[in-house]
Amino acid sequence: MKKLPFNAASIQLLQTELYALKDNLLAMEATAAITDFRNWMRSKFEFSPNQTRYLEQMGSDFINYAAGRVGFALINRLPIYFNSPNFEGQEYGAEKIIRGSDKTYFSSDNVAKGSLSFDVSYKLPVLC
Repeated sequence: MKKLPFNAASIQLLQTELYALKDNLLAMEATAAITDFRNWMRSKFEFSPNQTRYLEQMGSDFINYAAGRVGFALINRLPIYFNSPNFEGQEYGAEKIIRGSDKTYFSSDNVAKGSLSFDVSYKLPVLC
């Protein structure tokens, strides 16, 4: 798989490619995402300098959360959505906010269902 630009369309394309893999290969991808999320992301996507900097500065709590949830969604072939406005807020001093929404669950037949999404928004500073 070649690296893709980091955006919502590429995330959907990557899922299509990954979910076409045999179970054992998909399990290896999920394990890689869980074990070293940053490196797994870097192996899949081309990041802009700002995106690279942001990925490197993300706190370990969020990285661990994202790694576990993404790994779970991958191994169970569940949809992962990424919603982000087309906005580079750094030049305006905006705070980037990423909200994870885990709607995954197990049904009574012990099958994982649901979806995972990450929604990006920006909070602009208040200027007085």
